[in-house]
Amino acid sequence: MILYLIFIASLLAIIVMIGIRIRQLRLGRTYTFNSENLHFPDVNFAALKNTVLFYSKYLGHRFVLILLRLWIKGTYFLKRKARVLEPKIRTLLTPKRRRHLPARESAVSHFLHNISEYKKRIQRAHAYMKRQEEAKEKETGTL
Repeated sequence: MILYLIFIASLLAIIVMIGIRIRQLRLGRTYTFNSENLHFPDVNFAALKNTVLFYSKYLGHRFVLILLRLWIKGTYFLKRKARVLEPKIRTLLTPKRRRHLPARESAVSHFLHNISEYKKRIQRAHAYMKRQEEAKEKETGTL
């Protein structure tokens, strides 16, 4: 319906333009094109080249920045969605008999394991030094 109304409106506009042109022709108000008075200014191609290069570089940089932004935002979005969907997919793919089992203890990372080992060694060394000091104090008899 809307397209039909647009078609009718454009058809009426064309009819009105043709009518105005016919009326001008009957009244003798015609416009004649005189090509002798045409004057084209000299074009400075060096300035035009510099302007085109400047804007093409600018638009190229903007295009690359927009692509990088879209790439970064897209990867972030996909990672976030993957984190949300991964547990759901894993529960769908695991057999039903294994779904309700308690979760296994995960292995501690190598870094945390090293830190806890170092902490235990320091505690043992500190306890050993404390025992040595207590033994010396007993031998000397000072408290």
